[in-house]
Amino acid sequence: MTPGPAPTVVRCGWGGAGERLGCSAKLADPAAKRHGMDTLYATATPTVVAPGDAKARRFLDHLMARVGVDGLVAALRHPELLTLVRLHAAEVRDSVAFDAVTVEPVALADYAAEILADGMRTGRLLPTEPGEVDWREAEWYLLRLVAVCAVAAESDCL
Repeated sequence: MTPGPAPTVVRCGWGGAGERLGCSAKLADPAAKRHGMDTLYATATPTVVAPGDAKARRFLDHLMARVGVDGLVAALRHPELLTLVRLHAAEVRDSVAFDAVTVEPVALADYAAEILADGMRTGRLLPTEPGEVDWREAEWYLLRLVAVCAVAAESDCL
């Protein structure tokens, strides 16, 4: 996949009361909308990601639809890819587990938003068409997002 246009600004941060804010991006090129980033980031604008966790679950569900399903199907077909996704998933769990066991939807959505923001900063966009990615050759950030989806599914965060 050829990297698309980089965003002008990507913001992730913390609110005044210590609540975690989402990420947003102002895209430098309207063509980036065709790559779907505007839709994905619409659920992660700088507001509290989820006072309950409904927004976080919607964000993770959308991420699952964009990369998770195709990536996980490919992983089930290719043992070496499955091993990589499992390694990424272990790192995701280590990063977001509340008490070394429990994974909360808000923490997982925040983590995914940070990965997406980093990808956008470097001009990497999500695939727009099924089959667009050769998952065995996928970049790190896509594998990490697939792992986020795997953790979300196993932790009942969708």
